Amino acid sequence: MKLYYRHIFYMLLFAAIVIIMQARSSQAQGIGTSQVVLANSTVSISQGSSTSFYYVVKLVSGTTWGTTLGVVNSKNLSSSGISVSLSQSYGDPTYSGVATIKASSLASPGNYLVIFQANGDDPSSPSNLTLTVLSAASSTTSNTPSNTITPTTSSATPTFKTISIASKMVNASSGASLSVQSGTIRAVIKPGTYALVNGTKEQIYNFSLISFSISNIASPPNTSLIPGEAYAFAVNGRISPSISFVNASGANSPITSYVIAGPNTTSWTWFGGNYSNGTYTGGSYKFADTWQHPNSTTMVNTVFFKPVLWVFESPAPSSSKTTSTGISSNVSSVSTVTTIAPSPTPPSSSSTSTYLYVAAVIVVIIVVVAAVALRSKGRQKTA
Repeated sequence: MKLYYRHIFYMLLFAAIVIIMQARSSQAQGIGTSQVVLANSTVSISQGSSTSFYYVVKLVSGTTWGTTLGVVNSKNLSSSGISVSLSQSYGDPTYSGVATIKASSLASPGNYLVIFQANGDDPSSPSNLTLTVLSAASSTTSNTPSNTITPTTSSATPTFKTISIASKMVNASSGASLSVQSGTIRAVIKPGTYALVNGTKEQIYNFSLISFSISNIASPPNTSLIPGEAYAFAVNGRISPSISFVNASGANSPITSYVIAGPNTTSWTWFGGNYSNGTYTGGSYKFADTWQHPNSTTMVNTVFFKPVLWVFESPAPSSSKTTSTGISSNVSSVSTVTTIAPSPTPPSSSSTSTYLYVAAVIVVIIVVVAAVALRSKGRQKTA
């Protein structure tokens, strides 16, 4: 009987050790990882003015949990007369918001580095933005009072720069699947899909899926949509509506696109420019696209059969309506920033660790009680 109690004692002691180690592990390692995607990599403002742009904190790996976005060097920027505010700093990735940067009239002209980083249970690597502060005397930058964020308009050449690219030699007999930006954008080529190039059906061809940042892109015609990122298909390094994806009989064979984005995100088809050395310049909007939204975080298109560009857009958030989108967008300066309601705060991993420690304490108490009982029983037998 004494041996039986001893076995129970050692089993409970082992359980306590395991729980404590698990608590330490969960506290140290967190839950997953995220990525901070900024709509702009560079912005310019004059002394005494401000500018705003979209950002997205998206889940890259692991399980979504509470994550806090902040500016790592905010104190140094503040001492230089520059402040950064975020409409949503906490949430479960993927979530988005609007960042507003203000430069006081005393901020010295020059370049500043603004470092964004998410911390918590889904931490990210730093994402940098270069801020250029211009002299108020030489700058023509101004902020027009507005209750909504309005899209950037410019007479400069529309430019799309590659963010990420995935390429694969495709054999029409087997098809292929490619993704970029940690799976945020995915293209699936079904078996039996050929590339029709200069009137010839190519069974083996190089297919590329490319995501782009954008600049000098206005809203689509007769809309107030906010343009964000873009993506494209390419065949043998070419992005051109003269190429088509077809089946063996020559009929159109669309490529299926899967995109992780908010329920209000859509796109417009864009072509007419030139693609060279990772940059697409020129072109214009052609028509609005139709997407399926099977759930609140995924959009699917099953009709694209040419290697052209598609520009993502989201509705301009109003000052009285909560808005959430999953694709970053490029916006102009604003005077009023919409506050995006944060997600309900989930229990953090530190809370989970607390529960584990409490459980460990309970197990330790049971171990002690068992040890005392065992010792008492042994004395009774001796007596």
